Amino acid sequence: MKKLGVVLVACVALVLPSCSSSPKDMIVGKWEPTEGTEKTKPTYEFTKDGKFKFGAEGLTLEGTYKVNGEDELETTFKFMGVEKTEKNKFKVTKDTLEITKEGKTEKFKRISYAPAAAFASSLGGDLPLPTAPFRETAHRTAAFPSGALSPRTSIPENHMKKACCLVVLACAMLFLTSSAPAQESKDLIVGKWEAKEKDFTIVLDFTKDNKVKIGLNGQGVSLNLEGTYKVDKDNLELTLKGPDGKETTDKNKFKVSDKELTITDAGGKDQKFTRKK
Repeated sequence: MKKLGVVLVACVALVLPSCSSSPKDMIVGKWEPTEGTEKTKPTYEFTKDGKFKFGAEGLTLEGTYKVNGEDELETTFKFMGVEKTEKNKFKVTKDTLEITKEGKTEKFKRISYAPAAAFASSLGGDLPLPTAPFRETAHRTAAFPSGALSPRTSIPENHMKKACCLVVLACAMLFLTSSAPAQESKDLIVGKWEAKEKDFTIVLDFTKDNKVKIGLNGQGVSLNLEGTYKVDKDNLELTLKGPDGKETTDKNKFKVSDKELTITDAGGKDQKFTRKK
């Protein structure tokens, strides 16, 4: 399994250098300020599907973003129930990001590819990402297998990208087929989950015997509800008894992993929770 981890990390090293270098591609990833303490550092995370997440000191904002032209970043998010759109100038390279708001420029650095390193580590130990010489050797090995091509043979870039992607896909499939079966949603949801908004903290507690407790605290208000729940694939049904003794039932969509729970209400609004230790 450890060898498989090395292969997967090598595949990542092969594919990353061949990716597009346009601003809308380079901004994808997670960024943190070049200055500030760990407690006050805000972080930005941009995904390929046009979504972004901002986090700082217990505050999390989520929304969508667009890259207009080469240097304008447009973000849309909800704050205190009000939707806001901001347009700011930005510059991005492989390792740095600058966002200029109202004449003030904030500088960020890309957080190192920790997910890949952590993934490799989980397969058998500390496996750092390959160094530049290793990547160069990997490229030469992939491009010129023994006895097939001479070092002077030219390979089209699009062929190289396709080959790299196929290698990564094959490695991923090999890993998945060798892994233990995934836990079911009804098992993963059991436990305590927390969501922190600006003014409120929401805690959910699901038990194995299909009971649930919900606590809401903030702005001098403390509300506790109890009830039952049912899980059917990606459907979560909550039946709660209110302070007046009346029961209400809500049906929502949900996704759950070891560390994160997302509940989507009938209106399509997502509420994200993290597992409490």
